[in-house]
Amino acid sequence: MAFNFDQFNVTVKKTLKDGIDLDKMDFIGIKEYIGKEIQVEGFFFTESKKYGKQVVLVSGDKKINIPKRYTETFMKFRDDDEALKDIMEGHLWIKDIKAFDANEGKTYIFNFDRR
Repeated sequence: MAFNFDQFNVTVKKTLKDGIDLDKMDFIGIKEYIGKEIQVEGFFFTESKKYGKQVVLVSGDKKINIPKRYTETFMKFRDDDEALKDIMEGHLWIKDIKAFDANEGKTYIFNFDRR
């Protein structure tokens, strides 16, 4: 029996709406959205030696840094075709954004909403 190399193929999934130009966007922290809501138009992942893998949200003309704890959730969204479709159609909103003091310092939490 021959070895099945297909199991190692990489599937690329689109996580940004068409027409989004990341080069024209500024980064902003989630703390700037306390008391506001964010319609998620897409997301992408970054990785660095200092912070590891993290997710960045895209909304309007901003790239929004969010806490690392949400990276796994967005990886699940990426891997779920229905969730990803809903995000691409503009149904994912971030709400109830709050700051709190954790052992590592100030951090932020929020809730998801489907609209």
